[in-house]
Amino acid sequence: MPKSLHKLRSLPWVLSLFIITCLAASPLYFIIKEVQQPPQEMWEFLVKETSNPYDDSSEITPSRLHGYIKGSLIMLTGVTVLTLLIGVGCAWLVSAFKFRGRGLLSVLLCLPITMPTYVMVVMYKELLVTSKLSLSGWVRESYSLEAASDFAIYWKYTLGILVLSLSFYPYVYLAARIAFKRQSSVYIESSRVLGKSLNSTFFKISLPLARPAIIAGLTLALLETMNEFGAMKILGIETLTTGIFYVWQSLEELNSAVRISAVLMFIIFAIILIERLIRGRKKFQNHRSSATEFQGFETSKKTQLLIWTICILVAGTGFIIPLSKLIQQAMLALPERDLQPYFDLITSSSWLAFKASLVIILASIILAYTARILPKWWVHLGTKISLLGYAIPGAILGVVLLSVKGSLHQSANEIAQWVFHTTLTGLIIAYAIRFLTIGYNPIEAGFKKINPHLDEASQSLGKSKLSTLFFIHLPLLRHSFIAAAIILFVDILKELPLTLILGPSNNDTLATKTYGLFAAEERIPEGSIPALILIMTSLLGLLIISTLLNKKST
Repeated sequence: MPKSLHKLRSLPWVLSLFIITCLAASPLYFIIKEVQQPPQEMWEFLVKETSNPYDDSSEITPSRLHGYIKGSLIMLTGVTVLTLLIGVGCAWLVSAFKFRGRGLLSVLLCLPITMPTYVMVVMYKELLVTSKLSLSGWVRESYSLEAASDFAIYWKYTLGILVLSLSFYPYVYLAARIAFKRQSSVYIESSRVLGKSLNSTFFKISLPLARPAIIAGLTLALLETMNEFGAMKILGIETLTTGIFYVWQSLEELNSAVRISAVLMFIIFAIILIERLIRGRKKFQNHRSSATEFQGFETSKKTQLLIWTICILVAGTGFIIPLSKLIQQAMLALPERDLQPYFDLITSSSWLAFKASLVIILASIILAYTARILPKWWVHLGTKISLLGYAIPGAILGVVLLSVKGSLHQSANEIAQWVFHTTLTGLIIAYAIRFLTIGYNPIEAGFKKINPHLDEASQSLGKSKLSTLFFIHLPLLRHSFIAAAIILFVDILKELPLTLILGPSNNDTLATKTYGLFAAEERIPEGSIPALILIMTSLLGLLIISTLLNKKST
């Protein structure tokens, strides 16, 4: 085929890639542009330290921005330690030993990922803080009001770290579980033959080999921690994300909110950079006999009982206990509530999530297929830029798109009205930028499994690239599509910060309705109903994905 004709046929794919890349990169552009503007009055208020002007010996009160950064760093540190302990520890226990029910236990350890953090926080507050037998009530009765006040400050951080760790440890657990499972049994058995204990084998062999996967899972957990708003707001913990909402909603100052977003983005990119530096150029190659995966050691019944106890304790605190409390609360409201509004809410939320998932899958196909037919460095770069959205917390993305909305109001008011008010287009665009990575990864993995000779055979028969995609690749990618669609559907249903900022006031979703009833109105039983629907939907998605994976492995 002549080069000119080849370039002409590739032009629509290149243009589509360019549009997606520009759309995904626009948040970073607007953050940089806005930060270069002169700071507003509210920014001075946020960065100014205060002291008592009538008392020279009084301590200087740190600025609000300092408090936001401090709160974020406390949460990051605590979540890092606890997710590593829980995720890696449980993954090793399930991988290193053979015992009955190991598959069931592995599924149970994934269930906390279906529980929204703000729902778990409210349930644990009901159990541990507001109930008559609560821990804070015991401190108040046993000591003093001052002791109870100090306890409340430390307790909110403790509960926040516990809840986020229980919600996000499955990212680390799944990554470590796969890494441990794929390790060659040659390494483990050689270490044992040389007289090394199981603990020594874990720290010197298995853990270093699994480190890249563990760090990748931890990075996802930390990005979700930085994105967290609902749980932090309910607990009263000030972080950079809650600061963005405070400045935008209470102070009504967009420039300062974008500046806080820039600080948050700096921390996020620092996390990603540290992850890359830790990984470095190290390569972890499997042994030539790596087809023999590590299956685990035989163990005694006493050890099996200990493993089950530890893992059930983790799954129980992360899912079973808050779910039980949620069901109890929902049963209080069900007899008195008209369920028709909830059915309408399910329909509208599901339709929104479906449309956004469809857009993301279409964009993912374009990116992955363009990279397949044009393996150029600039295509690879454009794809990488397009996938940066997952590193941008929803609060930042929402505020940036509000900035775009303000710019459009000045130059194209009708377009801004249509995108952000008349329709849900602006919210769907935001979902697409935020969750493109989630849709892209399974589809790109599916493309890699398709033999390139199929493309060459199709081309030799005179078929176009579009025909090859529709009649050869798409049928082979059906499992990847289903997996990507389910994950996207569940994540979009649960997304809170983006929907709170960009969603029209008259268009609630299951997530915003649940949060509104929990946080703003404190109607816990009523809010438990949409919360249960959210969790059941996530569980169904997890079950379908597990079934698909089991079918593919057999």
